[in-house]
Amino acid sequence: MGSNTLDKAKSPALAALLSSAVLLPAYQSAEADAPPESTEIGFRYGKYQEDTVAGSDTLSGQKSERYDIDVAQFSLIAPVGDSWSVGLTGQWESMSGASPWFSLYGADGQQKVIMSGASIEDRRAEYGVEARYFHDEGNVGFNYVNSEEDDYHSDSVGADASLNSADGLRTYTLALSASVDKITPTQGVAPTNTLKADKDIHSIWVGVSQIINDRSIFNVGLGYTQRQGYLTDPYKYRDNRPDNREEVVLSGGYRHFFDDQNGALQADYQVLYRQLGRGVAHVGISLGAELKQRHSNHSFYSRLQSKPGQLLF
Repeated sequence: MGSNTLDKAKSPALAALLSSAVLLPAYQSAEADAPPESTEIGFRYGKYQEDTVAGSDTLSGQKSERYDIDVAQFSLIAPVGDSWSVGLTGQWESMSGASPWFSLYGADGQQKVIMSGASIEDRRAEYGVEARYFHDEGNVGFNYVNSEEDDYHSDSVGADASLNSADGLRTYTLALSASVDKITPTQGVAPTNTLKADKDIHSIWVGVSQIINDRSIFNVGLGYTQRQGYLTDPYKYRDNRPDNREEVVLSGGYRHFFDDQNGALQADYQVLYRQLGRGVAHVGISLGAELKQRHSNHSFYSRLQSKPGQLLF
């Protein structure tokens, strides 16, 4: 092991820094390139509720409830031998409510919303399995995810690989994924745009993360996604979108641990270029920063995006 290699097991600051960065794919392999020592099980429950649409905002004059969503999540990861791990995930969602169908101007000259009433009740179950192989220079993983809901079915597969530099300070990551989705909209009070449709999604992502010192990490990634097939919202009136969409995303992040504050600064950026077909495109830029401390978080986020057909640059 070279003299420039950081002994991560002996650096509390780096351990805290990595724990705040595990949501970034290129950081994950920097945290550990070995199977878990024992079986780990996790469970989480969450509830999401949108504000009710006031009667003054609907054409009927009656208030309309939006979505209420309950989510339960389960995960299990276990070592298999010295070089493998397997993981299982599950997610269950229950949703009720209505979605906007379209809007128009009422007698008072104000824009009013007409709620569809479609998908009043919907449930989704998602199951995933992953196998990962660990070697001296990195790891390779394969996964399959199945998602079922009342009006949607999706099967997806993915593979990723991470390779560490000789000094252990830099990690290169490549990820590929593909999914086949089938759409069968729930028929409610308002008609839907289709009774049955399909779409395919293919993605590739490459990234590099660099440990600068025992308190700082930087990463950058580039992703490409192509969506083909039925991309229209089936519950929106006269919604008609191109059947091909391409996206290029450039993203990056910086993490720095502060001893005095006993916290980590997270700064992220993202530049999205979306080609909507027929020569229509737009660009979006997102910036964010957050200081995570033991008992409090301070955040700042900003987003700038162009209208379709208008570029920011």
